[in-house]
Amino acid sequence: MDRDKKAVLEKIVDLALDVLMSRDSDAGWQNSGILGRLQDCGGVLPKGQASDVAVWKKGWLLGNWKPKHRQALALLDRLSPDQRQAVLIHRAYLKRTTVTVDPETGERALTRWTLEKMAGELGISVSAFRSRVERGYELLSEMLQGSAKSTA
Repeated sequence: MDRDKKAVLEKIVDLALDVLMSRDSDAGWQNSGILGRLQDCGGVLPKGQASDVAVWKKGWLLGNWKPKHRQALALLDRLSPDQRQAVLIHRAYLKRTTVTVDPETGERALTRWTLEKMAGELGISVSAFRSRVERGYELLSEMLQGSAKSTA
């Protein structure tokens, strides 16, 4: 895949990550705890998983995102969950370092995110992770080409 095409696809993933990685205060997230859910549901929590809304779906519920963000989420929603997860994790973390602080001791730990580390966190091989990422980008590219042809 050439650099220009890859850059366009990475921009789409970046737009989706803008929504998915926003903080509570960024987009008006409210009532994320149990008490908030009770308030949202009129005091009665639905049974089972119905009270849980995945972060992925919460992105759709936010009203202040630009159409390009919504389009990026729609494109990524068409990938399989494994491909979507791999593409998002790869783009968000590869070659980055995160800091975690132990709440009890206050000790800081650095994590350098490599392909090996990401694959390990998902419980898959590096080749399986790499394959999911590559196939995810291939499908995004095909979707873009398909939409370009339909508008021409």
